[in-house]
Amino acid sequence: MSESQETTSSVPAESARTANRRALDNAGVETILDKIRAGDTQTEIAAALGVSRQALIRYLAENVDADKYTRARIESAESWADRGWECLQTAREGDSAAVNLARYMEQHCMRRAGIVNARYSEKQSVELSGPNGGAIQTQSQVLVYVPHNSRDDAGQTHDLPRQDYASSASD
Repeated sequence: MSESQETTSSVPAESARTANRRALDNAGVETILDKIRAGDTQTEIAAALGVSRQALIRYLAENVDADKYTRARIESAESWADRGWECLQTAREGDSAAVNLARYMEQHCMRRAGIVNARYSEKQSVELSGPNGGAIQTQSQVLVYVPHNSRDDAGQTHDLPRQDYASSASD
């Protein structure tokens, strides 16, 4: 066993948490939120800070206001869209496998952007309202087509007045 392996195996779990906490405190909440706004994933941020992803998640839950975190994630959508566009641009002169991979990455990045910001989502919601935000007034109308074949239900032919459409309005 090497000297570094002996040291890490003899370090209690609590001191590892303390080391993670110290690294996260040194980085600061605003730095972490800036990285989120820049489109970095939690895994990328944790690796850059030298902590586990779980430690980062725990730190964010304890120290960051939920509204600030949500706003940072919404702002990260633009970075995700840019990341997908860059993948496509770098693969333009590549072979077909590289282009297909770039298309997949672009779609993945746009899905990620759509998850955190509805503006980038393919699913759009539209709410309709009437005057002054009230309900929309509707009026039903039933239109019945009466074929002009001059026959009744028994198959008898009758001379009927020529009227192709009959309509009635209902509320």
